[in-house]
Amino acid sequence: MVRIAPWVVAALFVGGVHDASALPKKKGGAGKAAAKAVGKAAPAAPVAVKKSPVKPAPAVKEVAKGAPAPAVAPVQPGASTPAPSGAHAVAVPTASNWEELSREASQPATTEALARDLEPLYAQCGKESELARRQCETIRAWHLERIKRTRYVALADAGALQVSPYDATEKNVTLTVSGCLDCGRPFQLGGGPRLLATKAPKGISEGVPLGLDVGDHEVALPDAKKAKNFADKVLPRLRVEFVFTVGESFDVGKAPALVKGLTIVPLGHRVYNGCTGEVLASSPKSLKARTMPAAERDPSCPAFDAPTEEEQAEAAEQAQLPDTLARADIERAMAPVQQRVLECAQEFELKGVARVQFTVTDDGKMTALKVLPPFEKGEAKICLSQSLKSAVFPKFKKSKPIPVEYPFVLHQ
Repeated sequence: MVRIAPWVVAALFVGGVHDASALPKKKGGAGKAAAKAVGKAAPAAPVAVKKSPVKPAPAVKEVAKGAPAPAVAPVQPGASTPAPSGAHAVAVPTASNWEELSREASQPATTEALARDLEPLYAQCGKESELARRQCETIRAWHLERIKRTRYVALADAGALQVSPYDATEKNVTLTVSGCLDCGRPFQLGGGPRLLATKAPKGISEGVPLGLDVGDHEVALPDAKKAKNFADKVLPRLRVEFVFTVGESFDVGKAPALVKGLTIVPLGHRVYNGCTGEVLASSPKSLKARTMPAAERDPSCPAFDAPTEEEQAEAAEQAQLPDTLARADIERAMAPVQQRVLECAQEFELKGVARVQFTVTDDGKMTALKVLPPFEKGEAKICLSQSLKSAVFPKFKKSKPIPVEYPFVLHQ
């Protein structure tokens, strides 16, 4: 049975090569099988997405970090390996926002799918059959042209994001994005592990690439409490996403420490919350939160309709409060101001009953205070009003403000 590589089959069935008559008429083996496959392919010519030149998104200015990077023995750079023929990246039009930049980009569902899509860069055509070899080379050339013209969107592993300690003076932390998709766990590509990075790294420390920073972004946090919550609850769920094209291959170091890689040309990146889709940093800017398919959400994420910690705390507090304000609560709140009201009556020679109206909100505050006749004018009104402002009422469950009318019996 003749085996045909998946990347060959992919090209056949998208119409990458369709003219079997142009190939030599040679019988037997893989050549015959490939010719049959070609004959069944769709008659359409390969379609390439039309691109125009663009410059990669500029990196954000460097921000001083809180602590130096750990000392690591650097990988000694070696000679750069040229990319396979036809594999050089093609620039794309400048975009004013992330959504525009990524609109026509290819987004493989998994890292394995991305590696499979790039496999033709390193595929070799056998020499067992002239027909099969020519067929393979034609299909491979089509794939190289396709890869060259494709923009990709892909998630990077955890090594692509580092965070500075909280700066209490500036009240922020700095997110540093490194230009490496797989430095923590290199892709299996071209027969072995291969880094996908903006260039050969100076070294790698615990999965973190050195010398590949592509952007710094500051996240404002008003106080240490918010910073701790960010570090505990948000930071572990942050993800980095890149839009890029493919560049040249590179080799770093020497055997047995030889590191192979493939350069990516970054066109944009963003950092988002893997639970909510909230975008914390983006270059170019994002106009909306990232859509979060259920398959991509972190299993530890709370349900979309689950209450936040603040909402849970508020619900617990509400459960302990009375349903409304009782008459006895009002009497206790007015008792401390009674003496001051009587002092106003003595100062301005007020007699009879002084009536006031006000409302009490569910957080225990007096609002809409009004002094009723006959003391609704002049300095007497001002004195009575000032006396009542110190009254404090107990909280009750969330509801509309409660209207109150209260009488003060003055000395005769």
